[in-house]
Amino acid sequence: AGKSVCRRFYETVRSNHRLASLIRELRLGTMWIDEEELKLHVQLTKMCENVESLELRGCARELADRLERALVTRNLVSFKLSVSTLTSCSRGTEVFSVPRLLNIIQAWPRLEVLDVYLGQNWDFIYEEEDIEKPVVSMPAPCKALRTFALHGTCSVPEDLVTLSIVAPALEELTMTIDEKCIKVLRRCLDSWTLTLKCLNIS
Repeated sequence: AGKSVCRRFYETVRSNHRLASLIRELRLGTMWIDEEELKLHVQLTKMCENVESLELRGCARELADRLERALVTRNLVSFKLSVSTLTSCSRGTEVFSVPRLLNIIQAWPRLEVLDVYLGQNWDFIYEEEDIEKPVVSMPAPCKALRTFALHGTCSVPEDLVTLSIVAPALEELTMTIDEKCIKVLRRCLDSWTLTLKCLNIS
């Protein structure tokens, strides 16, 4: 039933450009990991070009590239994402890495709220050279970003450093960090002294 409703909504939006342009808030989700329905979610994200608040419940690793291409063309104020995978993977269930996510959000200068579950990755042990490194040399700040909540993924020091640059006025931070992050976290907290109101670190 959910997929048929999503398909009808997709057909309606596709045939009515004015309707698509009026949509400011979009919430899409599925209780079942259905690749066809998830592709419709990505297409709807692309078509609703003026959407400001986007919530996606369900995504697959196989669709990560398509989703990223759709996301970076939007100008979001709020983004909420909870992901799942269609296939098992030796690197856990993570769909977007934290560095990749931090790259994506730099396309949204108006972003105020980010609340994402990227999938769990801490049950897997990697060699140091296997850990994905940040791909941004000079991050662009999202000066409006106030709430950053990252669930299910254990962040490394490089993630925190990038976040402190990307979100210089952070007010609320929720995330799980690697034990190597303690010193870096202290430096980041210093940079957020004037703005940070709520801290939830595990």
